[in-house]
Amino acid sequence: MSVRLPLTQKGCCLLCVVQSFSWELCLQIQTWTGSPLPRVGKTDWDGFKLMFFDPNGLLYAATKKGEFYKGPAPSNENVSWLYGQATKIGTNSWNEFDALFFDPKGILYAVTSDDKLVMRSPPTKPDDNWLDSSKTIGKGGWRILTHFMAFTLESDLWCVDSKNGNIYKGPTPTIADTNYIEKAQKLGWGYNVYPSFPSPLIKPSRVL
Repeated sequence: MSVRLPLTQKGCCLLCVVQSFSWELCLQIQTWTGSPLPRVGKTDWDGFKLMFFDPNGLLYAATKKGEFYKGPAPSNENVSWLYGQATKIGTNSWNEFDALFFDPKGILYAVTSDDKLVMRSPPTKPDDNWLDSSKTIGKGGWRILTHFMAFTLESDLWCVDSKNGNIYKGPTPTIADTNYIEKAQKLGWGYNVYPSFPSPLIKPSRVL
């Protein structure tokens, strides 16, 4: 099994979580030509619920236990990213989000379990009460769109409906309303069959 993470904005690599015959998860970097490079991680990757990059290429990850980490993209399979490179910036409840992603300015967005879209600068320390100090910019209708959510460099918000597979491009919400679908442009359907997508936070000419 192979699950691709979003591409970094710099467009230098594609990170893939792959499952080996021993049911361990490893992380592999793949070049634009498709030639595989050595593995950069062998264990602990199955403990994450969400993994994504900020616009500068830092890797963020929320564990299934609710912790939140950030660190440089892994580069050595013998060095644990979780215990040797990452910094803990959240201690609990991060596994309750349905989606986490950045805009081009480095603001962190999240879809909550009660169907809200919230935003704030990313946390920098474990005791940062991020959710309570975030701004709500969507009051409903967001959880169904979390099959894929990401911003383009032009700050357009792209979403894929998990039920019907419709893909939308729309303006960034600014107030706590529920009108994203009404304002967004439908660009296609059936996209819920794809397990992952490259991040639009890179130049279109360099997308694989």
